[in-house]
Amino acid sequence: MEGVDAGAVNDFFLIICGIWVMFFKFGFTFVELGKTSGSNTANIIFKNLADTFITLMAYWLHGYAFAFGEGSGFIGSKYFLTLGSPNLCHFFFNYARCAVATTVALGAVIERTEPIGYLISSYVFAGFVYPIASHWVWDVHGFFNPLQSKLPVQLAALGASMQMMGFIGFIIGARYQITAPGEGQLAALCVLNILLAGASSGLYGLILQRLLKSYYDVDCFINTTIAGMVTVCAGANSYIPGISVMCGATSSFFYFIMEWLVLRNKIDDPLHVISIYLGSGVWGLIFAGFFSAQGTLGGTDKIIGNNLLAVVVLFSWTVAIMHPLFYVMKYVKVLRIPRFMEKQGKCTEGHRVHTQMYKRLVHALLTGVVAVVKNLNNVSIMCIERERKIRERLCICKFKKNGR
Repeated sequence: MEGVDAGAVNDFFLIICGIWVMFFKFGFTFVELGKTSGSNTANIIFKNLADTFITLMAYWLHGYAFAFGEGSGFIGSKYFLTLGSPNLCHFFFNYARCAVATTVALGAVIERTEPIGYLISSYVFAGFVYPIASHWVWDVHGFFNPLQSKLPVQLAALGASMQMMGFIGFIIGARYQITAPGEGQLAALCVLNILLAGASSGLYGLILQRLLKSYYDVDCFINTTIAGMVTVCAGANSYIPGISVMCGATSSFFYFIMEWLVLRNKIDDPLHVISIYLGSGVWGLIFAGFFSAQGTLGGTDKIIGNNLLAVVVLFSWTVAIMHPLFYVMKYVKVLRIPRFMEKQGKCTEGHRVHTQMYKRLVHALLTGVVAVVKNLNNVSIMCIERERKIRERLCICKFKKNGR
C-alpha cells in the first residue's frame, strides 16, 4: 500500500477487533441476567466486572508471556509484565479473547460460587490454563501450530474449542492483519459463514424444538443460533457458504444431544455452557477435520486426527489444573455458597443488596426526577404569573400617576 503505513493499519485493526470482542463479553453478562434468578442480579454484575480486571492483571503479569513469549513448545518465557517491547495491540486483542473465554468457561457456576472462589478460579484460568493452551496452537513454537508443528491443527480451530466464543471478532482479528492482498475478501467470507451457520442452526433448532416438544421456545432458538456460530469458527476462513449452512444445521442436532446428556446426568447448567460451547466446539473441530480446505475431504487425512488429539489435550489440561483447584477451594469452603443463600439469592446476603431495592430505588429516582421537573415547571409558571401581575400593577400605577 503506497503512502500508507501497513503496520499502523494492522495495529488499529487489532484494536478495533479487541473492542469488538469485549462487547461479546458484556453481552454474555446480559445473557446471564436473562437466564438466572433475578435475585442474583448484583452478584452477576459484580463477578463479570471483577473478572474483567482479574483477567487483565493475570494476563499482564504472566499470561501473555506464557502464551506468546519465546520459549519451548509447551510454554513461553518472555514479555512478563509486557516488558521486552511486545506489540501492545496484539496484547490487547488476545487479552480480550482471554477475558471472554474466562467469563464463558466459568459462567456455568456463577450462581453457586463464593465471590472469592470465583475470582481465584478466574485468575488461574486466565493466567495459566488459557495462556499455555493458546501457546500450543497460536504461537509459532507451539505443539499444534500449523506452520511449525508436526501435529498441525487447522488454524482457526481455537475459536470453537479452547477460546469457546469465536464469532466474528475472534475469527477476523485472529488474522492479525488486514492490509495483505485478499484479506478483506477473506474477512467478508468469515462474516458470511458465521452468520449463515448461526441462521441455519437457529432455524433448524426451532423446527426440532417444535417436533420434539410440540412448542416453540425463544431460549432454544437463541442457544442453537449461538451454537451454530461456535461450530463454524473452526473452518470459517475456508468453508464455502453452502458448507457453513450444513455445519450450522448439524450443530443444532448436537446441541439437543448435549442438552439431553446434561439433563440425564442432572448437571445444573443454567446458561447451557456445556451444550453451546463445549459440545459445539468439539463438533466444530470434527466437522472441520472433514470439510475444511485442509480436512480429510479437502486434502489431508491427518487433520481430523490432529483435531481430535487437540480436543483431548486441551480438555485434559483444563481439567488437570481446574479440578484440583476446585477441590481445594471446596475443602476450605470458599467455592460454593450455603444452600440458604443460594435459594434466597446472593444479592441479599452476598452483596447486602436486594433486587427489589434496586427497583424501588430506580422507581423513587424516576419519581423524584419527574416531581422535580413538575415542580420546576410549576415554579416557572408561578414566576411568569407573578411577573405578569407585577407588570400589571406597575402599569396601573403609572396610569394613575399620569392622571389617566
